[in-house]
Formats: sequence, structure tokens, C-alpha cells
Amino acid sequence: IRFIVSVSSPFGALADRVRPTTLLGVGLVLLVLSDVVFALWADVWGIGLGILLWGLHLGATQGVLSMLVAKTTDADWRATGFGLFNLASGMSLLVAGAAAGVLWDLAGPGASFGFGAVFALVALAWLATGVRSVKRLEEEG
Repeated sequence: IRFIVSVSSPFGALADRVRPTTLLGVGLVLLVLSDVVFALWADVWGIGLGILLWGLHLGATQGVLSMLVAKTTDADWRATGFGLFNLASGMSLLVAGAAAGVLWDLAGPGASFGFGAVFALVALAWLATGVRSVKRLEEEG
């Protein structure tokens, strides 16, 4: 936990200077790398590196996600916005955790983390597509 807190501050400062979607993209790349390390490198060094990358991912993304909820929700509905965001996040984590557990049981940890990396890559592609759409709307408007 201390590590995540210690990397959150520099990422938070960076979030004041770059687009939030850029930091989300960096965070997703870190998540992909973490999952790949966990999938392929199952000794103490691999686990340590995977944890380090995962912590960097959390530091890069969690504060930015909260900032985006705050910035995109009307002040009168901000608490509801955070509640809905956390509900959706929690439900997603529940489904993802259950799927990862089933995959782990059926095919092992490498497959579970491998699929995690694939899903993170899909999220990164979706983010990149959305970023282009937002930029196009900003240029048209």
C-alpha cells in the first residue's frame, strides 16, 4: 500500500500537466506488462516485478479515474456519480475475478494472467479509439 501511495503523488502531479487519457493509457500498458510477467515468470523475481508493475498501474490510474468522475459529473450529482462509478467498478471486478478463478482452475495461472493481458490490451485499444473520437468532436465543435 505504501508503494502505491508513493507513486500516486508523482502520477497525480503528472496528471496536472498531461491529458488524463494519456495516464490511463500508461496505466493500461503497465497492467499489460504486469500480467505478462505474472503469466510467464513464476519465480520470486517475476512475482516481485509483476507486483511492482501492478502497483505502478494502480498509481497511474486510480487518481485519474477519480478526477475524471469529478470533472464529468455535475456538482449536484457528484456523489451519485462516484457511487455509480464504484458500483460499476465493483461489479466488473467481481465478474473478472470469478472468470479469472475459473480460468485458473481450468488452465492454470499463466492462462488467467494471459487473458488479463489480452483484456487490458482491448481496453487500451478502446481508450485509443475513444480518445480519437473526443479529439474529432473537439475539432468539429
